[in-house]
Amino acid sequence: MKVVCIQKENNELKGSLSLPPSKSITNRLLIINALTAHPFEISNISTADDAKTMQHLLRKINANKQINDPLVLDAGNTGTALRFLTAYLAVQQGTYILTGSERMKMRPVKELVSALCGLGADIRYLENEGYPPLRIKGKVLKGGKISIDASRSSQFVTALMLIAPVLKNGLELELICPPSSWPYIQMTAGLMELCGIISHFSPRNIVIPPQPYHSNGVCVEADWTAASYWYEAAALTGNVDLEIMGLTDSSIQGDRYVAELFKGFGVISTFTESGCLLSKTDNIITPQDHNFIDHPDLVPSIAVTCAARGIPAKIRRLENLRIKESDRLISLKYELCRLGYEVEVVKNNTLYITGKSSLSTTDDPIHTYGDHRIAMAFSPLALIYNKICIQDPDVVRKSYPEYWNAIQEVGFRCKFVES
Repeated sequence: MKVVCIQKENNELKGSLSLPPSKSITNRLLIINALTAHPFEISNISTADDAKTMQHLLRKINANKQINDPLVLDAGNTGTALRFLTAYLAVQQGTYILTGSERMKMRPVKELVSALCGLGADIRYLENEGYPPLRIKGKVLKGGKISIDASRSSQFVTALMLIAPVLKNGLELELICPPSSWPYIQMTAGLMELCGIISHFSPRNIVIPPQPYHSNGVCVEADWTAASYWYEAAALTGNVDLEIMGLTDSSIQGDRYVAELFKGFGVISTFTESGCLLSKTDNIITPQDHNFIDHPDLVPSIAVTCAARGIPAKIRRLENLRIKESDRLISLKYELCRLGYEVEVVKNNTLYITGKSSLSTTDDPIHTYGDHRIAMAFSPLALIYNKICIQDPDVVRKSYPEYWNAIQEVGFRCKFVES
């Protein structure tokens, strides 16, 4: 297996870099574009594997509309593609088999499928109930009122919202429980508004009347979640003068919250005409206590930062980390403990970091469990260790294909070897 070994000769972070376009925005726009009568230009589109998978599958669907046999679509390990396409295919003529990787077959879709079937969709499970693969026979859906429990994934709500405007009667969506990752639902609504769609929100209801999508073109923002690894690096070093190009404080991405979050580690964000300039102070908050129900993708960078800085932390509402690309709650615990940090998982939804460690480096690489965010979150530890090695470095292509090039541009050294 390939391994990357990372070193940093000094304890400073200087220079400038560009972030990848947001894959979350890209995949929403790709579905919107597929549903519009007049396709528009999406500029600065993501080149991450997740976005490439969505593009590939949409092209395959479009090219096989006249095929009578079921069309097999493999979403691999791309959760957004599988969940968004479940709803999209439900309103497309034809019969489809929608599947994914072995890990994807362990990630739930029951709440989404039940909601779609409540609208009249023809979807059945081919293996385990509540999980892919799915057989979907697309047809015209009238829409109407439906209830959904989106506590496990905001993507269920987004998938329904995206198809709502093309339903004959639109959609009134009742949220049974407060959904996880609410900012991602707000992102979806914002992108739909950019493409001509009016939505009505109340705390437990989303109403989207039938109306056509239309746009003269949309530019994809730089990815705020990807910025979290640079904020982490800034928190782990002493001398910081790093400009991250393309970030704005008016972003529609909920993970822009990372700028506020890392103030607690002394990282200061100053927005410029071209991006965001990171600098450092000595103002550290300890201990730390955070609820991450709305920002689950920021957990890896925060957990590793707290452990490495010796800051006691209670990181709460992590139940949805169990169904990510890996069981991210356990992945973080195992790898932090292997490095000598004291970490405990409580009630399957909370990480306790004591701030204590038997700090010891090892040549045994960090296991990534096929999870891009584990790989990127542990790589900044090269700032405090002589060397940190990461297993399966290509996994970052899922969201940040240029990551290893980027860290070398700001002074890290990367050596790729076969173990």
